[in-house]
Amino acid sequence: MSESESSEQIEVLRGIWQSIKDLGQNLGGRIDQTNSRLDQVNARLDQTNSRLDDAVERLARLEDRMETAEESDKGLRSDIVSMDLRLGTELITVHGDLVVLIEHLKSHQADAARLNQHESKIRALEQRVSSLESSS
Repeated sequence: MSESESSEQIEVLRGIWQSIKDLGQNLGGRIDQTNSRLDQVNARLDQTNSRLDDAVERLARLEDRMETAEESDKGLRSDIVSMDLRLGTELITVHGDLVVLIEHLKSHQADAARLNQHESKIRALEQRVSSLESSS
């Protein structure tokens, strides 16, 4: 093999190596973006869990008040209906938050699929580099 052919191969390998490094840096940025989005989804999930806990506590209080009202005075039924309506409104709000959360999770799954594609490309490039190194 002549010196010029060897130099050409070295330059090709350097170009491939630089492409792999650039792809890795781009992939690292995408991973950081995905992690950031996951942090946002987790924060929203924590908020939703907190709201659900509050709703469950309110529901428990409503159930207690309902038993007391039925035992003490049938006239309090209108208050119970009003509380049930407020609880229903809160549950509808929680449902809306869950729909948004599900959309965020679906988006994360799409990001994960793109990440897997990039990782496959990196592996293919690494294999090409290895085969070029072993053939020289």
